[in-house]
Amino acid sequence: MFAILAVVAVMVLLVTFFVVKFQRIQKVLKVQRRYAKSLEGQVKGTLASTTTIVNELQKMLLTRLEDAKRRNLVSGEQYNTVKILYENMDGVVKQCCDKGFTVAEAAGKTFANTSPNIEEIKAFISEQPDEVKLQWSRNTVNHFISASIKIADVIDKPEVAKQP
Repeated sequence: MFAILAVVAVMVLLVTFFVVKFQRIQKVLKVQRRYAKSLEGQVKGTLASTTTIVNELQKMLLTRLEDAKRRNLVSGEQYNTVKILYENMDGVVKQCCDKGFTVAEAAGKTFANTSPNIEEIKAFISEQPDEVKLQWSRNTVNHFISASIKIADVIDKPEVAKQP
């Protein structure tokens, strides 16, 4: 009889232990869910800000390109390549930030159905000064944006590109 009571007492203690443990886990889970929602809101806000900044940068770079064309600083084929690059800049950045792609993956998808395509854009980049090629080759969003700005600098000031 004593053995049965001991087993029942141990079972009650185990059930009590697991109930308390379960309640603690529920509390921790609730806190983690709130934290995740908070982070999700911050990420959405950051992504919206990034999109706005990239769109403004894209407009600025396209304006600089048009100005360079008016001043005959950029040729027709070079102009078309850079224009396609700048027009699709936001798409590349969004895919990198939103979907976690590398710049190479995002650019490959973005420029797959454009003319010039990704291979022609890569060929154009290979003809640029080392500062542009270095930034482009690093394959991150920051360096992609930096390379895009440096392309505009090279086009605006062709004498800078010819210096050793």
